[in-house]
Amino acid sequence: MQENKTIAFLPDRLNREPPVASGMTFSELLSVISLSASIGFVIGLVAMVVFSITWAIIPSCMVICGLIGLKVGGIGISRLKRGKPEAWFERYMAYRLNPKAFITEQQYWGIHRIYSAPKRKMKRKK
Repeated sequence: MQENKTIAFLPDRLNREPPVASGMTFSELLSVISLSASIGFVIGLVAMVVFSITWAIIPSCMVICGLIGLKVGGIGISRLKRGKPEAWFERYMAYRLNPKAFITEQQYWGIHRIYSAPKRKMKRKK
């Protein structure tokens, strides 16, 4: 006899992006660290110019701000995502970056006719 080779269960999170650090997925982690490292670059550049320190302050500030951003961003994103569906945060960020790509009208839908159809005249049988 031939055995049935179907899967007894359906894995629902098989194609989802797994959390990597602090409840963030890799794409969220990459965006948080790159944003905070770029802020660290600006801080390091300003510190180098103002205090006439060597250029090594720039990567040092980038690393320090990246680690702080990882901790603070992880806490913030996990609070935003708590109690929401799996792909909510990605849709939320896409909406915040480009709201014209989404339908945002609120209106009530009705299932009645707006215009009345002309009444049909019934022919009587004689």
